[in-house]
Amino acid sequence: MLASQLPLDIILQIADLLLTKDKCSCSLTCKQWRDPFQKLLVKNIHVDSIKHLKTICNTNATSKTKSRSCGHLVHGLRIGGCFILPNVKQDVFFRSLPNLKHLNLGNMRFQDINTKMTQSNNTWMSLESLKIKINNNEGLQGAPDLIKFLKTSRVLEKLEIFTKDREVIITFTENDFENLHQNLQHLSSIKACISLNFCASASQNTIPEITPALALTTLYLRLDEWDPLFLYYFGFKYPNLHSLRLDFSISNYMCVDSGTLQRITPLFDSNPKALKYLETFELITRDASESAHMDIWQFFTSTKVPIKNFKYKTVYGDSASRDYKVLIERILRAFPKTLETLSILGRASCGSRSTKMLEISLCPLLVDLEINECSVCVDLNNLLDSCIALRRLKLHSDKLSITSGTDNREPKQYQGRQQHGLHVLELHGVGTSTSVFNCLSFRCRDLEYMKLCYVSIDGTISEETGRLLVDMPYTFFKMLLLCDVSYCSSDGHGNDKTIITIFLLSRLNNPLQSNEERRKDERELESTTVEYHNQHDIAWFHTFTDGVYDWDNDTGIVQLCKQQVSTAVNFFQGFRSNRVPRASIFDSWGGYIEEGWDADLRNGYAEFRCGNVEKYSIYGVISDDQDNWDKLHSGFP
Repeated sequence: MLASQLPLDIILQIADLLLTKDKCSCSLTCKQWRDPFQKLLVKNIHVDSIKHLKTICNTNATSKTKSRSCGHLVHGLRIGGCFILPNVKQDVFFRSLPNLKHLNLGNMRFQDINTKMTQSNNTWMSLESLKIKINNNEGLQGAPDLIKFLKTSRVLEKLEIFTKDREVIITFTENDFENLHQNLQHLSSIKACISLNFCASASQNTIPEITPALALTTLYLRLDEWDPLFLYYFGFKYPNLHSLRLDFSISNYMCVDSGTLQRITPLFDSNPKALKYLETFELITRDASESAHMDIWQFFTSTKVPIKNFKYKTVYGDSASRDYKVLIERILRAFPKTLETLSILGRASCGSRSTKMLEISLCPLLVDLEINECSVCVDLNNLLDSCIALRRLKLHSDKLSITSGTDNREPKQYQGRQQHGLHVLELHGVGTSTSVFNCLSFRCRDLEYMKLCYVSIDGTISEETGRLLVDMPYTFFKMLLLCDVSYCSSDGHGNDKTIITIFLLSRLNNPLQSNEERRKDERELESTTVEYHNQHDIAWFHTFTDGVYDWDNDTGIVQLCKQQVSTAVNFFQGFRSNRVPRASIFDSWGGYIEEGWDADLRNGYAEFRCGNVEKYSIYGVISDDQDNWDKLHSGFP
């Protein structure tokens, strides 16, 4: 089938995935492609100047038929920059876009909107999503005025209210929510930067009598002030709520009446419909050490809410590791039968040396785990044994270890453990060891994507060959990304570590050979020469300090050329004797070698060996595949 013969529905699916310039090119390809691609070019438009506005209005006005007008093709409009749509032109402009469904007013102020237009304009009244910014309090007397402004858009499904100024945050009471949903009964999503205040005359006893808003499934609130009684209110008001976010990052002090939370907890249990469908809960605070946020966690963990996705983020502060350790362990214990994803984005002290060992309890449905700057240490075997369904693991600025006493040369100690389906691993700023990667390879045979950035790998250097081996023989990578990975080894007496700056990326020709054959090959390798596996080599690299001054710690990396590889291999053949500096060997390399290559060779080399790798990227040498990695993450649950 020729491209010009593709069905229209397939063409439209392709067009949705293309950039604007590509859509323009496709619209000129053939007659059959012209109309669908031209329609999609104007499906979502951006207006940021009066000139742009006049162009659109003139185009619509000069079109003699609806089929020639582009106005009816526009579904989304975003007002950009500091542009303010003139009051007198608003009615005509919106009428020229009869099928407009999604409107982002940008920086337009509340008082800039023509209120008469909102009451009579069919386009405005048929909006499905609206994003509006509250710039200042002028002309706006709180939530009632805002709701009056919105009530003409009766089919509105998604509403977003935002502001960048804490001084202009408007306050919503429970009566305002009642009024809002009475006028906008199709509202399914609310994202708002507001304050919450329960009316003094209201009583928690009247909450069960409210009319539920069955359509609402998403509630994201960025709060300055609030009353915890609203949690009880939301439980009755939104029985079909699927996703809830409470963001306290702009609040000077997160104040929670723990007595109120304790009082409403049993009331939640008595209401079988309270947050029955809540699957995703996200909490954002300024500091993890605040007791208030722990009270909120205690409230959710003590209820029977079937949380599947938990996310916690600390924006400021410098919390201790014990706060995050307790938090993570509490969440895992509270939702062992439902939890599928867990993300903890902390702000633990970067200078803290006291990492806490994380005790991970059984969580059989967890598929995605992210721990960021929590100053905790994760035991790999404990993690794999407790989270048997885990598919993706992401650690940032923490530690990944394995049970003490593990020998990275002997996989037999893992044979009694269950194989695991871990598929994606991302480590950033993590301290770990060679034994961890050996365990990963043996237990996680489905591991295909791995990203290591600023990772420090500790291991043992062979006295015979000078090699520190990171061995992953059972791993077949589809994508391997390495960025500033450092290798180091101690002398076995707890003294200073030796930094290794030369490393080899290699693969096995026969990765499925038996363990006995592999150990035999290992013994031969240790007793002979690195030439044994030249046929398996992918590339040799050298990392070096990229600064002129001693305090400049930036590092660079180069891939060794064929001659340099040959020299390095010859050096490591007689590693024990060649450790004595012999600068004359490197005279032919000029100044580059004189800057320290000799000393780097004497420190040994690291070999990162896997079963196979289809695509790899060494940041600074080979182009970074961050885009492909992001696409991989976007396709994950």
